[in-house]
Amino acid sequence: MSGPAGEGRPSAAPVDGAIEAGWVAYGKLAGDTDDYRVLRASRAYFSRADYDAILRRFTPGTPPPRTGRPNSAGLPWVIVSYAPLRSSDPRAAAGQGTASWGPARQSSVGESVLGLALCDWTDLSDVAGRSVAGTAYLCAPFSALAAAGAATYQFLYSALRTNPQVTAAIGQPSGAPGAGTGAEAGSSAGDGAAGRDAAVRLGAPQGHGVDQLAKPLGGENFRLAAAVAGLLLCQPVALVDPVGAGQRPARDETEADRWARAEARLAFLDAVAALLPYGQRARLVASTWADSATEHRIRLAYTDQARQGDAAVRLAGAGRAASLPAMPYPAADYFELLVELRERRGIPVERIITHLAEPPYRQAHRIADPTYALLCLADLPGPSFFASRLLTSARARNTALQAAAVATVDPTRRKKLKERAALEDAASTVAMLRAQWARGRLLAGPATATQDAEVLAALAGRGGERLVARELVRLAVEDDQRAADAGRAGTGSVPAHSAGWLAWLAHEPSLVAAIRPFTDTVAGSPSKEAFAQLLSDRAPWGDTRYALTMLRLARLSGCSRALHQTVWRWLRGKPGSRLPFDTLSPQDRAAWAQELALAPAGLHRDEAELDLGRLLLGEGPVEPLRARMTALYWREYRGSFQLAYKDLSWTHGIGVVGLPILVRVMDGLAGSLDRDGWPDDPEQANGTLVLLAWLVDGEGGARCVSDGLRETVTRYLNETPKSSLYRATADRWREHLKLPRQVTP
Repeated sequence: MSGPAGEGRPSAAPVDGAIEAGWVAYGKLAGDTDDYRVLRASRAYFSRADYDAILRRFTPGTPPPRTGRPNSAGLPWVIVSYAPLRSSDPRAAAGQGTASWGPARQSSVGESVLGLALCDWTDLSDVAGRSVAGTAYLCAPFSALAAAGAATYQFLYSALRTNPQVTAAIGQPSGAPGAGTGAEAGSSAGDGAAGRDAAVRLGAPQGHGVDQLAKPLGGENFRLAAAVAGLLLCQPVALVDPVGAGQRPARDETEADRWARAEARLAFLDAVAALLPYGQRARLVASTWADSATEHRIRLAYTDQARQGDAAVRLAGAGRAASLPAMPYPAADYFELLVELRERRGIPVERIITHLAEPPYRQAHRIADPTYALLCLADLPGPSFFASRLLTSARARNTALQAAAVATVDPTRRKKLKERAALEDAASTVAMLRAQWARGRLLAGPATATQDAEVLAALAGRGGERLVARELVRLAVEDDQRAADAGRAGTGSVPAHSAGWLAWLAHEPSLVAAIRPFTDTVAGSPSKEAFAQLLSDRAPWGDTRYALTMLRLARLSGCSRALHQTVWRWLRGKPGSRLPFDTLSPQDRAAWAQELALAPAGLHRDEAELDLGRLLLGEGPVEPLRARMTALYWREYRGSFQLAYKDLSWTHGIGVVGLPILVRVMDGLAGSLDRDGWPDDPEQANGTLVLLAWLVDGEGGARCVSDGLRETVTRYLNETPKSSLYRATADRWREHLKLPRQVTP
């Protein structure tokens, strides 16, 4: 997963098994007049400026004043974060990068470091007499920590507190116990550092295994941690601590109390992360405290109150039980599966944690992916569990929504609830099926043949399978389009993704009719009737996605010309009605325009109708008008365009409905000439003027000139030498330009 190590960059995992870690001491000096900054740092992985950016980016706020009373917001704070390694930059690989780390340089994939910052008060004061807080930071590549089984927060914390190399390089946090032997952190004591700014070495994570992670998960704490883990997959989570400065303390808080509070919180954060696939902690930012009044980037934190957009989990207090917010469906699905495995199937917590930390789940992965997490967890009971449990759980939710719809008196609301249930069910099911395929658990050949059959049977027996099947085909066609764009597949070849999904779905008799338009298309025989039916049927999504899918699939299969006439008749619309695509969203119209632009070259009539269709969609022609009118067969193209325009004008007339449509065409052609210019050849330029004049006064013409076309032609006539103009055409246009400027009724 990580890039090649650059010269001078510390090896992530030396031969003896130790892990090379970067470190930072951050704070102020006694009597300092400067702001907080990096005081000392290793050269491992990042520059000093980069380390400074990392620590500033993931700050949880300003510490409250020092006090002897119990205060949930008080130091020490422990902050867990990550930072991407810029392996493509040799200087960064060598730990000599420039100060360019920041939001613009981040990536959701690739190698990164897992870092832990420990912030506490020092015995120092700045020039204004204010107490100085010091921060010690330790980081190492996530892949190296994962390979060693050491990607836990408590391992890095213990290294900061007790590893002799670390404490010698950074300095001991104020109030911490003595350095001890360093055995808890698995230190390599006695090896010595290569220099003041050298990396430190972290040994094997002794005492930081599954048993330690599972300790905070006894009793009701398991359900609490499981709920937090599920919520984290969907949104930031605020662990609202009921202990605050407003409560009357039973006694003053000791140094041991402060550290015990931070360590207990860190242990719970570690336990929550352990209930997620191992790799997802590589992108999880957590803290033992975060100020709710600060704009921070921490996803999981203890705090005084939840910010807008956070899921508020209120922890238990004196006489009050913990409470959870309403959970979105993906979070609830993950929570319910954890509870089912632990409480109904009797799988020990330690086994769940061990499973989620196995090698297939160690690759770094973004945290906001509930489907990925759900499928990783569902691997624990075995391959059949996906078909028997997950595919039916979404259906059960759909059934509940349907029941709510039936109980609703308002028929309009009842219909909307039913539609929402069907769409949510289809979307979640398709996401799971595609994720299983991407993970190699579905449609992977003989290795998954049994699971393939089980999943298809479960899909057919749950209801709503026709919608699911069509969505699977739509997304498979998009996969094939991306492959074609990347040059991995050519137009006219069998679209591999689409053919694979269709072949699997065709084994289920109840799905054959739903996917027939697409199977026929892949076979090279697209049905015009089926295509027209898809164009007219916008349910349930309210768009024409499946018709567009069929046209795209036909193009990829090399047979889209058979559908061009049907596309034109749809784009042209029916007499007396709005253009059929005007009710679509701008994104849908843009998708249709893009597909028309990708259509293979055909007869002059096809080319003219495709150009006219894009003009109706608010885009320019497939090829610029200049290119059309300088081609070898420009006269034939001009005649075909005039015929298509006449078809359009006769369909809609030049009244309230028709005239704006014709104006759209004129403005579109004018825009093409403005962008790409006019033909240089006088005869071809004159032919262009004749075509444009025909739009005004030809058979079915608009009898007016659009503002855009008026400006374009006027500019051309004024700037072109009279010797290059054909007098009759120029005079004809000068008469047209005298028409009233009012171009719409």
